[in-house]
Amino acid sequence: LDPDEQAFIVNLANKRHNQFISEALVLGLLDRQRELLWVQIDRGAAGRAERESRVVLRQGLEDLQRSGAQLPEVRTIKEEGTTGVFSGERCRRYRILATHVLGGRAEVAQVYDLPGEAMRENALTGEVPRALIIRIDGPIDPQLEHFVQRQISRAVAAGNNLLIFEIDSPGGYLSSSETLALTISDLKDRKVHAVAWIPREAYSGAAIIALGCDEIYLRPDAMFGDAEPIELKPGGAFERAPEKLVSPLAKRLESLAELKGRPPALAGAMADKDLRVFQVTDKQTAKIWYLSEVEIQASNDQWIQGPPVPECEGNRLLTVTGRRAHELHLAEPPANDFDDLKSRLGIPTTTQVPVSEQTWVDSLIFTLNHPAMTGLLLFVGFLCIYFEAHFPVGIFGIASVLCFVLFFWSRFLGGTAGWLEVLLFLVGAGCLALELLVLPGFGVFGITGILLCLFSLIMAMQTTIIPLTSGGAGGLAGSIGTLAGAFVGVFAIAALVGKYLPSIPFLNQMVLTPPGFNPEDLGPRLHPDLAGEPRNTALERDRSLIGRTGTAVTLLRPAGRAQIGDEYVDVVSEGVFIPQGRRIEVIDVVGMRVVVREVEQG
Repeated sequence: LDPDEQAFIVNLANKRHNQFISEALVLGLLDRQRELLWVQIDRGAAGRAERESRVVLRQGLEDLQRSGAQLPEVRTIKEEGTTGVFSGERCRRYRILATHVLGGRAEVAQVYDLPGEAMRENALTGEVPRALIIRIDGPIDPQLEHFVQRQISRAVAAGNNLLIFEIDSPGGYLSSSETLALTISDLKDRKVHAVAWIPREAYSGAAIIALGCDEIYLRPDAMFGDAEPIELKPGGAFERAPEKLVSPLAKRLESLAELKGRPPALAGAMADKDLRVFQVTDKQTAKIWYLSEVEIQASNDQWIQGPPVPECEGNRLLTVTGRRAHELHLAEPPANDFDDLKSRLGIPTTTQVPVSEQTWVDSLIFTLNHPAMTGLLLFVGFLCIYFEAHFPVGIFGIASVLCFVLFFWSRFLGGTAGWLEVLLFLVGAGCLALELLVLPGFGVFGITGILLCLFSLIMAMQTTIIPLTSGGAGGLAGSIGTLAGAFVGVFAIAALVGKYLPSIPFLNQMVLTPPGFNPEDLGPRLHPDLAGEPRNTALERDRSLIGRTGTAVTLLRPAGRAQIGDEYVDVVSEGVFIPQGRRIEVIDVVGMRVVVREVEQG
């Protein structure tokens, strides 16, 4: 700039419309060759500490030093030969340029004594509110998490721009609660306004979900807070989670609160009972806020420390009523009922806000994820496999496949299973099929297939692969117990069927006899009491074949055909291949199975 333009800017600064802009600061910013220094001048009289901060040029510093001023601290804030660029945080620290450095719209409203609605980012600007209520009731688990996720997706796809989450819950799974809180927090990017409505209580994970909403409304006497992570110990007792879980959660809650314009320290105090929070007052604006000791120390003497927040004292987690939550800037002014809430949100009181209900798919998912229904699905699936193996009519195989499809489908949408579990089960089933249909005997493929199938079923019933807490270990034990109960039931039914099926009317028709078989064709028979042990029935080979020799008329690999006397018989070797034309000897007859071995040529 030319000298005239510089003089105009300096003259404008000297009018002191902004007390944080001085002539020295302007000259330093106009000329990159000038150095800017920040100094503290001790003005205190005897027994009284009083300091003044000032930005000066190098010449101004030398003048102060010659005058004998006490300068307890001198910092260079702009080096010679550099451009003066200052962040909001540096402006706050050195009290330059900006009269206010605020953390969000809520702080702007408070500084200028505006109603909260005046500075609120309105996702509905220019649009008619299309509201929908999504209820979060009862314990929060992966099934409820995925249900709410589906409800949110459906609501956004349907064009709703205002989602009211009616929360009445004691909490639940930490991971599910945090996932929902982040999902709700990100709705602003999709131009959807999220509101938490707490008519009764929102503890633990439910409080975390509420912190993800753009606005929080409670009834005056509703309770909110206490988000400390806990572990379930053997015997059903609850215990505070280790510090390695508490501290990161407190930091995440602080970040979430800061994102929504709420005091981060108070959100952290919901999870960390050792965190002390104080009421503070801004020296310049008289704004009241709430900070932790660490935040106060890092604020460069911007705040006047006041009394501690009583709800955070005495080794307690922050838990407040609707009225107190508003006083602490955690929530909006309390709403007496839902009609009051509607008027606050600009919804006509005559408008009936629809509630997102469970579809038949959601109801089926919740039902199938119940432990009893899970055990029944597995029991019927394994039982149908047993029946199909003994009575290969096809219908049992189809029923078994349907049971396992329903099991993995419900677990997939319920949030406890993913594609990994499905793929492991399919690979395990493939290994079993290879072992039974292609490869002889039962070995590596069979054992691997069984283990993969069992492991995938257990994983599909778990929220974690490896339980790190006693509660997770209890869940793993429950999953194994459900699977074991299904197997025990199948074994019991199999034993009963094997014993009583031939005598059960209608079902005994499932045991078929050979076509055209007539018992009278067997000739005269003894009375059953005198017959003794039956032998040589139509479904057995004559054991008199044992010891007889013959010739292999086909290659035995190991099964094939052989001529024994004048009769051609289906035979099987001991496991080794026997070439065509070799001499063989019958060594055993088991039912219709004739076992032979090669006879050395003499």
